[in-house]
Amino acid sequence: IRTEQGKKEEILNKKVRKEESDFFKRIYPVLYEILIERGGLILIDQRNVILWDNSVDITDDAIEAINQALGSGVKID
Repeated sequence: IRTEQGKKEEILNKKVRKEESDFFKRIYPVLYEILIERGGLILIDQRNVILWDNSVDITDDAIEAINQALGSGVKID
């Protein structure tokens, strides 16, 4: 049972990593556009930053732009 569950977990993890990779490939152009509009040179994930100035935080704008570009993200089969 453990081996079988381990295989299921591995398959699920691979699927999650692929979907995450596909998502980032789709949003990179959107994020790049925001970066250029703001005159930015780099974009850093906030989870990797110790101290920052909120005036340069593009999170809300990025979420709005991604939602406009990709839609709601709800899949209808």
